[in-house]
Amino acid sequence: MKYVFDWYRRFPVTVTSLAAANIKEPKDLIGKRVGTPATYGSSYVGWRALLYATGIPEDQVELQTIGYTQAAALTSGQVDAALCFYMNEPVQLRQAGQQVNEILVADYIQLPPAGIITNEKTTSGDPGLVQRVVSAFALGLQDTLASPDQAFASAEKAVPEIASTADTQRAVLQASVDLWATDKVGLSDEAAWQAAADFMKEAGLVSVALKASDLYTNQFVQSAS
Repeated sequence: MKYVFDWYRRFPVTVTSLAAANIKEPKDLIGKRVGTPATYGSSYVGWRALLYATGIPEDQVELQTIGYTQAAALTSGQVDAALCFYMNEPVQLRQAGQQVNEILVADYIQLPPAGIITNEKTTSGDPGLVQRVVSAFALGLQDTLASPDQAFASAEKAVPEIASTADTQRAVLQASVDLWATDKVGLSDEAAWQAAADFMKEAGLVSVALKASDLYTNQFVQSAS
């Protein structure tokens, strides 16, 4: 596998809580109930990485599997905090009038975020295809960063049903732009990849040591026009 385009500049997982819980930094999670959609996937990896980076033992926090019910679990008091995506549940909660606090995993450890992935057979056997995909995606992302309002208007034309929740959807886009914003669209950071590889090995999520440079390439981003 080969990662060829870094879309989100920051890993989007956040530990979200209602402001009344007064959870503002990782140490405030000790002794609390934290909800996770599942014990796998990006939210769970983000959670493990946050504990790893801050030195909090896993047994000092009560982790509960709650499915994709984070907003309801928070507002009902089922959990004190929940693993969410920065541009999803926290935005919805604020739009519903709730005050929330967030602990963004990316503030404590660098991890590669969502991006475009292919395989070495394609990068070597059909590099032109990879280049066209990367170049087109980069152009669309640059246009969106330059004019989010115009991008949202284009989205409304393609998906007219979002008009019924336009305020929330526009807020979701803005939160996404906050994570996408960069003057180096698509470029991967070797330090983030190595930090992730080291963490995953030490946490037992992978069984072998990984070399960051084997996992990604910037060649197609650098050639994008």
